[in-house]
Amino acid sequence: MKLNFLIFAFLLAASTLFSQTYQTAVGLRLGNEWGITAKQHVGNNYVLEFLAITQKSELENKLVLNIERHFNLIGRRFNAYAGAGIHKGFSRNIIVGNTSSYGVGGIAGLEFNSGLFNFSADFRPQINLNKATTPAFYNSYSGLSVRYILIKRDSKFQEWKKKRRSK
Repeated sequence: MKLNFLIFAFLLAASTLFSQTYQTAVGLRLGNEWGITAKQHVGNNYVLEFLAITQKSELENKLVLNIERHFNLIGRRFNAYAGAGIHKGFSRNIIVGNTSSYGVGGIAGLEFNSGLFNFSADFRPQINLNKATTPAFYNSYSGLSVRYILIKRDSKFQEWKKKRRSK
């Protein structure tokens, strides 16, 4: 029993020490809305997320920009995050005319990094601020994202960043 615990503790510590997170990741978002997603680290625990998404039932394409704060749950590979941002919708309904929306929203989710991939599940509520919109005043979405890690955030990157700051 003690041996199993020691092996588990060693493996957990090793995965934490040698795991790599991402600096930049791009991929697909699927759920009740779908599109592309990109994440970029802008600080130790802060990430900018860009979404270009669509939802068939709303007849609107959206651009979303969120700032997220990440919290390590198990090492650097498994995180929880929460944040807020803005969105701008572009109507696809030619008959009604320009019924584009804009507003604010939040995001909360979990993410896991494995090798060159980042997986996340999130909940994204939003409030539309303009009154002449086809979508409702309040909407909420959930989705699963799979991103390919373009730039890893490993110890070499951190060393380069420290050297650059000291100059």
